[in-house]
Amino acid sequence: MRARTSLLALSLLLVAAPASAAPGVVIVAATPSRNGTASIHVEVNDARTLGAMQAAPPAVLQSVAKSGQSRVVKSERLADTGEPIYTLLAFDASASFQPYRASAIAAAHSFVDALPAKIPQRTVVMTFGVGSSSPKENTTAAASHGAIDAVRTAPAQPATRLKSSISEAVQTAGAAQPMPTGIRQVVVFTDAGEESRAYSIASIIQQARASGVLVHVVVFKGTAQNSPTFAQYRDELRQLAEASGGHDIAAQDVATAKTALSEIARTSEATWRLDLAFCGVQPRPAAFDDELTVEVTSAGSTLARSAPYLFQQQGSGPATAPCAPASCASGGPCPSASASAVPTPRTTAGESSSALRWVLIAIGAGALACLIAGLVWASRKRRPPPVATYRPMPAPVSMPSPMSMPTPPAAPGPVAAPMITPSDPFQVLPDTRLVVLRALPGAPAYYRVSQPVFHIGARPDMSVVIDHEMVSGHHAFLELQPDGSLFVSDVGSTNGTFVDGTRLSPGERRRVVAGQRVGISRVVEFRVEQPGLAAAQPQGRPSAAAVLGRAEAVDGSPVAEGPGKKGRTRVEPEDPWKGRS
Repeated sequence: MRARTSLLALSLLLVAAPASAAPGVVIVAATPSRNGTASIHVEVNDARTLGAMQAAPPAVLQSVAKSGQSRVVKSERLADTGEPIYTLLAFDASASFQPYRASAIAAAHSFVDALPAKIPQRTVVMTFGVGSSSPKENTTAAASHGAIDAVRTAPAQPATRLKSSISEAVQTAGAAQPMPTGIRQVVVFTDAGEESRAYSIASIIQQARASGVLVHVVVFKGTAQNSPTFAQYRDELRQLAEASGGHDIAAQDVATAKTALSEIARTSEATWRLDLAFCGVQPRPAAFDDELTVEVTSAGSTLARSAPYLFQQQGSGPATAPCAPASCASGGPCPSASASAVPTPRTTAGESSSALRWVLIAIGAGALACLIAGLVWASRKRRPPPVATYRPMPAPVSMPSPMSMPTPPAAPGPVAAPMITPSDPFQVLPDTRLVVLRALPGAPAYYRVSQPVFHIGARPDMSVVIDHEMVSGHHAFLELQPDGSLFVSDVGSTNGTFVDGTRLSPGERRRVVAGQRVGISRVVEFRVEQPGLAAAQPQGRPSAAAVLGRAEAVDGSPVAEGPGKKGRTRVEPEDPWKGRS
């Protein structure tokens, strides 16, 4: 068993091993492919990878497309191009976000201060709620700080059209600075409150990716988190940030928001633009979604590999032309070649280690499959067949034939009287009565104990029904034995069962004799009487109340019962009638 457990752990470890290189590069934006070319923005977020790209000689950026082949025609850092950074700061102006407006303004100031000074800035500030303010562009840090301070005096709005306002901000940023020029980004400050469901988050994600706009979301947990829909809107904002290449920030306080936004502002210095060329794409009548991956290699080893990024590939034109790997790699035109559309596999050290890793994963998966098959086989071992047991058939009852019937006696003797089984409980139980000393209006003078077990409570199925808020549904019961012995038990009632003023413990069983008093809370009190131990002989059929175990009044009429279901019993202070005569 220990060997099986070790093998299972090893198999799971191998299957769970990562199949890609360490993270460090992320594709944050991509233009659709046109005439066999496209431009993408790549963010390097790993210090080791970033250092390798800034070393001499620098690391190389390579692209891998799912359909056909792609190659990097040009690679340059955006900070070195002189192209501006377009940032739209959008502030939630709803009343629920009012307590966090000052923190959001302080975080926005930190973001502007952290933007690289050598990169031109285009900053726009807007507020949104039911409607949005008209954005105004600022090209200096001082002007941007002034526009941010003006948000303090913006009037609070009664509701929030959050997704509609984000869609408007994305459209504004995408139109003001189209791809591939510079960086476009929207920073949203909100508490994730939303009063409109007209827009879907999927449509906004598609809009942001098509225009290359990064959406960063800074969420302050305000009163909106008490809304039933807060979790849904919070998850949608996180999806929007991740899918657009932006960042999701859960701002616990202003310090958290400042730190996160300052790091985002500095990422522009670690963003590269790659111009790509495609060839060998399978011809299609229309554009389609393709996957693109970027790798950072140095000295034949893969340092980082991005996750696949969806972009729009063109299924016609130059992208569908076959390409020779040697010519495409050298940057020259791709000549026609019958078998050149198949990518030539690389034999770098990174790929070799990746192949070895896949071999280990396959071995682990095979071992796991064998282990599972062995466990299934062990669980299906044949069990010994059941032993057939022989049961002899009962002997048939022989019916005497008319010829073998015995002859009746000539002079029959006296016939014994048949034994009569009494059907009335009063024929086997002594006459025992509960004489009423205190009760609700309309109660009879006494109750006859008509069953060996006689129940008392407020429920309608009790032998004695006492419909009162101080009486539990099943309060107590009496046990009457044929020799006249009588016992009373409390069933854990709320207000207690008493014998001569002494309260019984919950579940306690105590014997009572004629003359003693039995109390049910403060509502009812009985005195036990047993006129004689001889069984009573009533004539005629027994009453329905006696047969069913219900109480019967002295005049033979059934005792009135309370309503259908017993509610909660009211608790009253204990009053055991001590000293009562």
